[in-house]
Amino acid sequence: MIDGHVLDKIDVTQISEDNAEEVLEMLNPKTPILSAERVSESISHIRVYAGGAFTRKISIMFNNENIYQDNLNIFDRLILRFFNTLKANT
Repeated sequence: MIDGHVLDKIDVTQISEDNAEEVLEMLNPKTPILSAERVSESISHIRVYAGGAFTRKISIMFNNENIYQDNLNIFDRLILRFFNTLKANT
């Protein structure tokens, strides 16, 4: 939410066969979980990425600049490698 306006949201209440692919894509740390384009004249986009093996790690991109990133531990990097391999095989 920016200035009282919802720009993007994720709404998954239950995982099923119908939305399993969508949920898996949300877990992919290279896919933004939230994204807003052309927010204002000075803000071309904001993207929030999430990853992590056991706890969520967040990365925030603002106009192609990384303004915040949680540190990834060894397990987080293994999960990232797994998603990269999974994506390459599809």
